[in-house]
Amino acid sequence: MNKLKKILACMIITLGILYLPEIHANASTVTIDEATFPDSCVRKFAQEQDVNKDGVLSDEERNIVDYAL
Repeated sequence: MNKLKKILACMIITLGILYLPEIHANASTVTIDEATFPDSCVRKFAQEQDVNKDGVLSDEERNIVDYAL
């Protein structure tokens, strides 16, 4: 019974993440700053992906990334 509850809880959480419009509302750009990327190594990687060097990752710039080391 515990396993069934865990599976049900995971399904509910997953559906909530996928279907909440607030989560996806303003995802067209991501500002590269300490608030968004608190880890300096990750922030540096994000800055390297910023092709036009405007301090923001656009949808196009984010879609270029295939992997992160």
